[in-house]
Amino acid sequence: MMQHFEDRRYVLGQERQYLIRKQDGSTEIVDMEKLGIEEEGTRIQAATLNPIVDHVNDDSIHVERAEFDELKTRVKALEDAVLNGFNNNLFKVSFANPVGVKIKRGWFDPANARLMVK
Repeated sequence: MMQHFEDRRYVLGQERQYLIRKQDGSTEIVDMEKLGIEEEGTRIQAATLNPIVDHVNDDSIHVERAEFDELKTRVKALEDAVLNGFNNNLFKVSFANPVGVKIKRGWFDPANARLMVK
């Protein structure tokens, strides 16, 4: 479960100062103006992000992965059972030799033992 975001609290007058940690472990307090930033831009606030967190944490609107995979398997089984041409149909017919099969549109491909539909 995601945690809610909390806004940073500032001491009045120090809102534009930031603590920078350097790779050597030392720290430096820097004013934004010193870095060349003239305008701060849009802040990411807890009020903006927490509705997203609430949505992610809401179990009533999400489908479990296992349930999704089960539905995917059931849909595939139904697709395979539906008559969809010559592949994956309910009939047990071998097209290794088309004797007795009248072909109106298409041809027999003996190399692949299948009917080609035009």
